[in-house]
Amino acid sequence: MLLAEALDASQLFWLAGFLFLAVVAIQGGLSLIALLRRQRLQTLLTQKQLQHLEQEITHTAGLFQTQLDMKSYSWTGLRKFRIIKKQMEAKDQVSFYLKPEDGKPLPGFLPGQFLTFQVWPHKGGKSVTRCYSLSSSPDELDLYRVTIKRIAAGADGKPGLVSNFFIDSLAQGDTVDVRAPTGHFYLDPSQSDPVVLIGGGIGITPVYAMLKTLETASIPRETWFFYGVRNAEEHLWKEALAASAADHEHIRMHSAHSAPGPEETEGTDYHHRGRVNIRLLKQLLPSNNFHFYICGPADMMATLVSDLTQWGVPENRIHFETFNPASTRRNATVSQEKRKIRFLRSGKSVSWPDDGQTVLELAESQKIPMDSGCRVGHCGACKTVLKQGEVSYQDPPSNPPEPGTVLACVAIPKTDLEVDA
Repeated sequence: MLLAEALDASQLFWLAGFLFLAVVAIQGGLSLIALLRRQRLQTLLTQKQLQHLEQEITHTAGLFQTQLDMKSYSWTGLRKFRIIKKQMEAKDQVSFYLKPEDGKPLPGFLPGQFLTFQVWPHKGGKSVTRCYSLSSSPDELDLYRVTIKRIAAGADGKPGLVSNFFIDSLAQGDTVDVRAPTGHFYLDPSQSDPVVLIGGGIGITPVYAMLKTLETASIPRETWFFYGVRNAEEHLWKEALAASAADHEHIRMHSAHSAPGPEETEGTDYHHRGRVNIRLLKQLLPSNNFHFYICGPADMMATLVSDLTQWGVPENRIHFETFNPASTRRNATVSQEKRKIRFLRSGKSVSWPDDGQTVLELAESQKIPMDSGCRVGHCGACKTVLKQGEVSYQDPPSNPPEPGTVLACVAIPKTDLEVDA
């Protein structure tokens, strides 16, 4: 018998009403559950947004405080620092830990910047100026650290004068004269774009400081770190680099040995055999949508900068540091107009050959004495009075000279010049 036939009209009415109420209750319950879920999700999203905002505010405040400290505690001219520690890091590579003799606070610095040293390698001789990148973390506000590699033979075939002086002659307890941190090559901690850090040989020092900053950033940035050396003997901070990648999900570490020793194993002692080049970057990186920070030997720098440009990386996303004038020098633009350079103190007039030579190189070719140091526009040792004319710079100097002066080591004549040399 059918259910409808077994029930009278009143029973059917109450059954229909019950079913209607049950459906309404179920729909209401489902709606309430959905509403509670939405509210909980919104609460979670709000919490995440608030947490992200709090991180941004904390990060920005820290950066602002660093910039204030840089202005408040910075100094002009030379300041005496004592070497409180001298530590061998790898073959012919030594770190020097420095504290100011006056005991006053140190200004912060941006990761990638360098210190300028004035030293006297020969007793009673002339002073020599050199620049070395800070390899310490900007968070270490009580000291500075630079890591220096012995130059056995420079471009002229001679041993590096200052690097050998530091390693062979300076000891813990000695003092050195230092200018305040400076430099245009640095990581902007306020940005969040993904980055690729590339260090070749001792060129790891500025990008290592950047890595230490990225480790502790309140907002993690996708970071790829590439480090190229000959072999394990020259591999700096191996354990620290491995720990950086192991402890931070946003950091990926890749080391390349171009001439590994017979006892070295790929995958254990290093990640890749060969050099850090564009082929390796294309093989590993998901795209070219990164900011690239590069420091290394001249041939590596020149090749990588060119190859990244050809890969389609915009020029404003390729950042590099060089302490070698040949590293990234651009081809000179040939002009039909010859320019005359008068060196007033020496009494010589020379036609500029329009081949990209700087004022310093032209003076040296004519045996005209001019002071120099870094030869890449960092240290200011080559600053010379410009009596007449205009010059251009292929890259902006780290410390632009005062009006009426010129940095001869990176200056290219735009007009006829009269120089006090």
